[in-house]
Amino acid sequence: MMNKELSIQQVAEITGLSIHTLRYYEHSGLLASTRIRRLPNGHRRYDEVDLEWIDFVKCLRESAMPIAEMQHFAEITRQGASTVKERRELLEAHRLNLLQDLQKMQQALASIEAKISHYRELENEIEHT
Repeated sequence: MMNKELSIQQVAEITGLSIHTLRYYEHSGLLASTRIRRLPNGHRRYDEVDLEWIDFVKCLRESAMPIAEMQHFAEITRQGASTVKERRELLEAHRLNLLQDLQKMQQALASIEAKISHYRELENEIEHT
């Protein structure tokens, strides 16, 4: 675990998110901590726990979890151990949605691959006539 805290610019570089996005995550309640620590001059300071959470939020976002669900998940996380079961159930439901989406994407990919193969066959026929 890192010992030092990082500025918002450093976290943006590490996570690949913009400073605007990091501020949005904080203001919209997507971060697990109730508040990012601030220096007396108001500059944000992030620690390892914050970075891990931001990576998880990125994962949820990239896997198309709706913002409202992400906000709910962050909120119940802030409530502590009493919500562990609810958090697990929420993630299991999201996983099921992902698996269903993945199956649809695999079916679409198979259809596209079949069509590409068909067009290659047609091209070969045209070239040999």
